[in-house]
Amino acid sequence: MIRLSRSFRRWLAAGACASALLWSPAQAKADPISASIVAAIGLTGAAATVATFVITTALQLAGAFALSKLTGPKQKQQERQASVTTLSVGESPREAVFGRVCSGGSLAAAANFGGEFNTDWEVLEITLADHPIDALEGYFIGSDYYAYSANGLQTGFSGCLDIEFINGSNDVPPPTRFAGATGMASEDRLRGVTKVWAAYKANDKVWPQGRPSFKWVFRGKRCYDPRKDSTVPGGSGSHRWNAPSTWEWTDNAYVCRYNWVRGVYARDLVDQPEMLLVGRGLTDIEAPPENVFAPANVCDELVPLKAGGTEPRYRVSAVIRADETHDETEQRFAAAMAGVIVQREGGVEIEPGQAKSTVVEITDADLVVGEKVVFDRFLPAPQRINSVVGRYIEPAQNWSDHAAPIRRSVLDIQDDRGPAETPLSLDFVTSGTQAQRCAEIERRLARMERRATIPLPPRFSGLEEGDWIGWTSDRRHHGGRVVYRVEAWSRAPNWRRTLALREVASSAYGWTAATDEITPGTPPPPEPARPDPLALSGVDVFTVNLSGDDGSKVPAIRAVWSTPVDPAVLGVRVEVRVLGEAEAAPTSATTREAIDAGFLVTTNGVAASATLEARVIPLADPSREVQGSDWTTVVTGKSTAGGATTVPWSGVDDDDGQRPEDGADVTGNHTSADTAAIAGRPRDDVLADVDQTKITTAETALTMTIVNGETVEQINQLQNDVNGNKTFIQDLRSIDGEGVGKAILSINSNGHVGGTVAMNDGTVFSFYVVADEFGVVGTDGVGRKVVYVDTVAGKIKLTANVAIDGDLTITGTLTTRTLANNSVTIPLVTTGSSTINCDGTDKEIIDHVVDLTDDATLFVTCFLSSHFPSGDKNWNAVLYIDGVAVYTTGGANGEANIPLGGALFCAAGEREVKVTLNSHSSVNVTSRTLSSLGPMR
Repeated sequence: MIRLSRSFRRWLAAGACASALLWSPAQAKADPISASIVAAIGLTGAAATVATFVITTALQLAGAFALSKLTGPKQKQQERQASVTTLSVGESPREAVFGRVCSGGSLAAAANFGGEFNTDWEVLEITLADHPIDALEGYFIGSDYYAYSANGLQTGFSGCLDIEFINGSNDVPPPTRFAGATGMASEDRLRGVTKVWAAYKANDKVWPQGRPSFKWVFRGKRCYDPRKDSTVPGGSGSHRWNAPSTWEWTDNAYVCRYNWVRGVYARDLVDQPEMLLVGRGLTDIEAPPENVFAPANVCDELVPLKAGGTEPRYRVSAVIRADETHDETEQRFAAAMAGVIVQREGGVEIEPGQAKSTVVEITDADLVVGEKVVFDRFLPAPQRINSVVGRYIEPAQNWSDHAAPIRRSVLDIQDDRGPAETPLSLDFVTSGTQAQRCAEIERRLARMERRATIPLPPRFSGLEEGDWIGWTSDRRHHGGRVVYRVEAWSRAPNWRRTLALREVASSAYGWTAATDEITPGTPPPPEPARPDPLALSGVDVFTVNLSGDDGSKVPAIRAVWSTPVDPAVLGVRVEVRVLGEAEAAPTSATTREAIDAGFLVTTNGVAASATLEARVIPLADPSREVQGSDWTTVVTGKSTAGGATTVPWSGVDDDDGQRPEDGADVTGNHTSADTAAIAGRPRDDVLADVDQTKITTAETALTMTIVNGETVEQINQLQNDVNGNKTFIQDLRSIDGEGVGKAILSINSNGHVGGTVAMNDGTVFSFYVVADEFGVVGTDGVGRKVVYVDTVAGKIKLTANVAIDGDLTITGTLTTRTLANNSVTIPLVTTGSSTINCDGTDKEIIDHVVDLTDDATLFVTCFLSSHFPSGDKNWNAVLYIDGVAVYTTGGANGEANIPLGGALFCAAGEREVKVTLNSHSSVNVTSRTLSSLGPMR
């Protein structure tokens, strides 16, 4: 058998692609195009016969999709699947097959034999996979499927079709019955490759359409499952990674992915890295087998089907090529599992789609004060999605790309004022019901549009990609709780964590076959009616006065509602605003006890002597609509300072026991207008000069002295209402019969209250400040001195640049020697994963340079993963710090892991750290880690 050279194959593939559309199928013969090509390249005799056949076959079998297989690495789903099911002609990348697939294979060789002119039969050698497979189930000729049972002549073809299936685990020569094929030799074995010899005889009645075209249906690679490995913690069974004979066939999506991650090796030689054909080729350290258990179990969960029975949740049927990027393959696996790609512990994993519990709960109080928070309630219109079309591979449609029933919500389309569709490529999925589940999860998640970027303190530094967190927020969620998934994170030098979040909910992964599954070809079931919006009944709001022990009174609003309350109500929020304004002050009750109490009293936003509006809103899960009560107008009463005494009218009299008569003139303290004077001028003259506008805006100016028994009290009150702003200033001074003096200054501006309280009982003088900011100002009246308290930000500022806010944040300069150099004792870590081969000399394996800020002891550790494929060899490893060998180790036996460690006192500046290994040329090192610890910038 004559094998085609590499350059001839490239030329042949190009010619086939250019001419395939011009040539119709026919029986084997030397067509004019083939003859001219053979003559042009100067082939004669047997070589010309074989080349003529190969060129003719290539022109017929390459098809329109052969070109797409030889061009760009990324293909559309329809093109990719067509290329999988079409016989490849010419050079093809290595292929690994997982699950149950249909593939056209790749043409490895072709020849003629039999009959007078040695042309009655044509035989094709077609490779199916570059590894052993589980079983060949059958084959398509055109659109007709035939089950495969055994090698030899196939029934139903009048002795004109002969098939020989050779699994990759077998090392056998070509079948002897094809020995007549020109140029075929016993050495043509393609060791480790699964292949089919398909021979067909010229017969117009059996092959009325010309040469047959084949597609092969088979179960792909047998896989290692760590769950069945007793040597893995938690595993049980005989599976071993280094014993391929223990592996079993599976279509579990995550187990298949794990085997691709570990790598597909020629002839299953998993202990020889140079034999890697397809996959990432990671070790069990880089891809820990124990990480497979949880996601693989999710994939194995049984999901009920509408027609009866069950199927595993996530399966794959995958043909993976060596020329496809790892990212493309990871994305296809993730799509098949309705999952997300996450980076954890220095590796890349896929988390299958599933409902999860939150790992932490946060509130607005957990956010780092002063750091930027980004929050979006809705996505931009171009990014909104309300319909998802999942495209998968349908075996019943001749294993072609097929659209699953569209997943959409008519109500969502109405809300968005039109359809917003997106396709979902499921290249590795062959189950229509699995495709529906993946598409529905995609659609539901797309409707959860909240996105946020938030800063969190160091105690949340353990959060990773894919984690779910619950966030209760008065500002962003109106007091409600929303669950988010961590999409990405960053960590500042002070260990503060910044998280990128997207909204998620367990409801996105729910599935009820009877109502959610759509039978292909039938209209979608009517959407279930949305539940009515949650609303509270018997709602009423009114004003009350809250009284203190000292007689003070504060206006408040009391909201009431009927009980019991619907369990779907997760909280109640009362909102208060000034009549005619939009901004409202909220107060929420979120415990079940408070909700079922049926009332809530709030002073937030409640100003004295004001006309306000209030309403009550139930809080619920974001997926449930709520309806608040109507705004109710209320008028609040006056506030009363503590210690004030109310004197009834019956108690008002003069020294003679007489009370003024009703309607009596009390202006001017009964002083005659013509004698009243201010600063020597007649009162009326002075008043004529006063701006009357200012007089009308000052509604109340009151000074009152009250004598009540042994207590003397004086109240000064000033009130102003102008331009929509209400401001009260009250000054209360009192001395009781025990000699206790008290002075209270209260300022209320639009409901925002602050002031001071001073008290002296003869032994202790107390002074309190109710303020958002408080500072001691220097005599120049400008600079703050000594202390400055910012109660809003929660900081105590000792000077303008030094503040304490709980974590002792230092915003100025600390002169401690190391910190003053902007350095701390930190590790410098360098890793490597490329293979380094020893050469009998001191081979440098890994190094880095440490920049020390001070004279200090430098501590170093290193770990090498070594391999001794040829057995035990002498070896010697040395750790150098700043040119000094601080640790030496070695031996005569092979070691899988070599640890080194040492320390050296070094002067400040750049210091080199390195490790060398001296051993036989067969010894190599793969992964390695070098860690140095010292004061660095």
